[in-house]
Formats: sequence, structure tokens, C-alpha cells
Amino acid sequence: GCVTGGEQVCWFKSQVETSSTYGGFISGCVTGGLNFQVEHHLFPRMSSAWYPYIAPKVREICKKHGVRYAYYPWIWQNWFSMVKYVNAAGTGINWKENPLKGNM
Repeated sequence: GCVTGGEQVCWFKSQVETSSTYGGFISGCVTGGLNFQVEHHLFPRMSSAWYPYIAPKVREICKKHGVRYAYYPWIWQNWFSMVKYVNAAGTGINWKENPLKGNM
């Protein structure tokens, strides 16, 4: 794995926790399976037709290992989460040292 700030980063965990899955069958038909972003990031060469079938197992493994799996039943919930994340990243709310406040 990669080393960031002296800590090793788990590839599996980073792929899952920086992605999200939303919707179900209808979203899958509309997006061609792209709504299963977690599964796509873990298995990019797998046909997206399989993502709905492997998603329950991926969620089970994540739960077993304490990895946060973000699932949103509706696309608007996913969109709201993205806006919240972009706002936090843009304002530096979660930064240890916030250059926007003059803390360097």
C-alpha cells in the first residue's frame, strides 16, 4: 500500500470510502451500471451487469472489516452528500491546518 504521513493506506478501504453507490435496478439501467461506483472502483474490468449481484457481498465484507460503505437509495441523497463534501473541502472545515484561516 501507499504511505501517507507515515501511515500505510489500505487500497481496498480507500477505494470504498472515496466512492458511493446509489439507487438500484432503474438507476443501473439509466446509467449503464455506473451508479455502483464502489463496485466499479474495486472491480473496474468486471462487467457492470454483475455489480448488483456482488454489491451485497461487498457490503458484508466492508461491515466485517469496519470499512464505511456509502449507499444512497436515491440519487438526490448522493447529490446532497457530494455538495456537503465539496463545501467541507472548499472551506477547509476538516483540515488539521487551515491555510484559509492563516494557520500554516
